[in-house]
Amino acid sequence: MKGLCFVIVSFAFFGVMAQGADSVVVINISKPNTTSCYTFSGKDTIYDQKCADTVPSFETGSTAMYQYIGKRIQYPVRARGLEMQGKVYIQFVVYEDGSVHDAKVLKGIHVTAPDSTKQDDFDDAAKLMNDGALEVIVGMPNWHPGYLHGKAVKVKYIIPINFKLK
Repeated sequence: MKGLCFVIVSFAFFGVMAQGADSVVVINISKPNTTSCYTFSGKDTIYDQKCADTVPSFETGSTAMYQYIGKRIQYPVRARGLEMQGKVYIQFVVYEDGSVHDAKVLKGIHVTAPDSTKQDDFDDAAKLMNDGALEVIVGMPNWHPGYLHGKAVKVKYIIPINFKLK
């Protein structure tokens, strides 16, 4: 299928578009809807972004982050061919030094094939979408760290990346 592809990273209030030859990335910023302010990982405390006094920010600013994601995210050809769409939620932690760690697919894309004999094809394409979104976040340069009570702390982020065909 030839056509314009969209990859949308949802955040709320800001929005920027990065455009490639056959895709557009639209990025908005918002805080995730969570109920707990922190979790424990071994002896470390990891704070939710809604609880930090100062939330982490991409080292070179929001616009640069949008461009970074927009230039690197790929809509897998296999997924386009199957006309697959969906949202991947990537969770990661910004450490006190601003480095990005512990990135994982919190909730990935899963599409049920219209023909059950092709489910393996859909599962493979979904894995490419999930892994591609994760790879972009894992490769991010350092951020400015988050702060709580004047001290740099580890802060958890969740970024939804929406793959949408147009």
